[in-house]
Amino acid sequence: MPVDRLQLPGDAQASSLDEEMDAEPWFYVGPNDIFPEEFLPFLGLQGDVKEIFLRAHGDLLRAAFWTQMQAQLRAGEVMDVFAYRQSKRLRRNAG
Repeated sequence: MPVDRLQLPGDAQASSLDEEMDAEPWFYVGPNDIFPEEFLPFLGLQGDVKEIFLRAHGDLLRAAFWTQMQAQLRAGEVMDVFAYRQSKRLRRNAG
């Protein structure tokens, strides 16, 4: 799904302890809703790898990052994402 179509419901808060503990959900989750703070458990990272990921990419686990990305895309900005540093990328021959 395109990033600009994702919904970030934000920090929904129960209005009471009873509502929070109820067996039925007290909030609606739509088909395009994402919860970046829940990504980490699905990645299955542990130990040092988890810590390295959090230091390098912890921003991916915050809704603010995705909201900013959506705003940039809607403003027409094109973002380049590179898997490797410039020094590690293949180079084109000038011939």
